[in-house]
Amino acid sequence: HIHGMIEEILRMFPCSLNENNVSNRSIVVDVGANLGYFGLLAASYNCQVLAFEPQKRMHSLLRGSIRINGFQDRIKLYPFAVSNTE
Repeated sequence: HIHGMIEEILRMFPCSLNENNVSNRSIVVDVGANLGYFGLLAASYNCQVLAFEPQKRMHSLLRGSIRINGFQDRIKLYPFAVSNTE
């Protein structure tokens, strides 16, 4: 549950994504989402997230985290890799 852990996560892994630099309903693209740290964080700031995670196990875990946190309306999860080549 990210809401209960967000302060600890930010202390351990500081990042530039915060409520001061995203606006309500910003669109965030999380490429290589893995367990969804950035996507879940962005969703907690009421952003819309397009998350891409091709690895089946990580995709499944992230899908569960999205559901547990109630972010189904904020995070669209795709089982694809993203590349600049074909």
